[in-house]
Amino acid sequence: MLLTHLEENVLETEPEYTLRWPRELFMWEAAQLLKSPSTLSVSLPVLLEEAFDETDARDEFYRSIASTRNVFDTPAPAANPETWCRNLLASQAKLQDREVPNYWANRHGINTHDTPELQISLGAAFFEVIGDLRAHGYFPRVYPKPCVDQDWDTLDEELKQHLQRTTGIRFPWPVPSDQQDEYPEHLLYTLIEYFHDQAQRPRGFGHWHDYANCGWHYNAGANKLSGGVVYRWRINELLREHDVPLELSPNPGERGRLVRRLPTSLGATVDEILANRRDPQDEVTHAIRDYRSRNAGRPQRIAAVTLLAGELEKRKLTVREELLTKDESALFHIANEFNIRHRGEKQRADYSDDFLDWVFQVYVATVALADKLTKRSSANEAGLRPDTTKGAP
Repeated sequence: MLLTHLEENVLETEPEYTLRWPRELFMWEAAQLLKSPSTLSVSLPVLLEEAFDETDARDEFYRSIASTRNVFDTPAPAANPETWCRNLLASQAKLQDREVPNYWANRHGINTHDTPELQISLGAAFFEVIGDLRAHGYFPRVYPKPCVDQDWDTLDEELKQHLQRTTGIRFPWPVPSDQQDEYPEHLLYTLIEYFHDQAQRPRGFGHWHDYANCGWHYNAGANKLSGGVVYRWRINELLREHDVPLELSPNPGERGRLVRRLPTSLGATVDEILANRRDPQDEVTHAIRDYRSRNAGRPQRIAAVTLLAGELEKRKLTVREELLTKDESALFHIANEFNIRHRGEKQRADYSDDFLDWVFQVYVATVALADKLTKRSSANEAGLRPDTTKGAP
């Protein structure tokens, strides 16, 4: 007997499509496409091909919208693209979340970190990602998908010139594969940020070029917002895989720039603060950006914490209403006694960077709490519910 009773039951409920993208990202992009239902027949197949591991979802969509004829030569009605898309989004059981395979070697503590000859460097992995995104038409302006009918050397030379004009740096381009492993960090990080600014996700196939298996050419309807979202996800995954404590920020004022990666819960709090504070002169915003800047040294981080302490000082009443008196005093005791707000002989300056990180986390969390209390109070006074609109992932 090939299948047990349990396996047969599992097969009956097995998801039909396996996501390559995170579910949240796929749902968000599909929602963006639904805002233009008249173009779904063109834009949805591109998303289905890119977001899923296999072509099953895309092929099923094509079959559903195709007109078929029965034995009486009567055309059967085709499915409406918008209805098909909404049904897919509503049928969550059809979607299998992406999972990283956990094979025998991984389960027994053997991985590429233990076998240097199998490792792929961050530089080599980054250039692989850029090549993949290029093949999907993500850089139509500066680095379009190559065509067999074009001079590829010309495309590389044009990108090289644009890189120099934009960054002011003479980049070697293209980068030979034998130089990617040792690619200088300052150039690599600059390229990561540069390609973020150029990323645009195509939302429609243009035409199929069958000569020499060239493949799809994408139309001009690329979207910069979607391109940035997908690019940040791809690169941030890459940075985590290589244990690099940086990430591309999605927040206004630092979007697409590498910043220090914060613990998950704190990162969500920081994103919320930056999303709600849009004043260019806001000191809390400046403090957070300065603290987690990739190049921030100890003096810059101490200055950033000082700004946060000043914000809490201004909002003592709000803090006092929510925290116990001793908790409130402790917040300012830290700032006053540890050479943060004041510089004198009695202030301690021998604390570690880990302690400074902890103070930053406490102050950010307290500012976030004060913001929520103020927002809730204002909403109650106006008889309004707080805005819970969610933006791009």
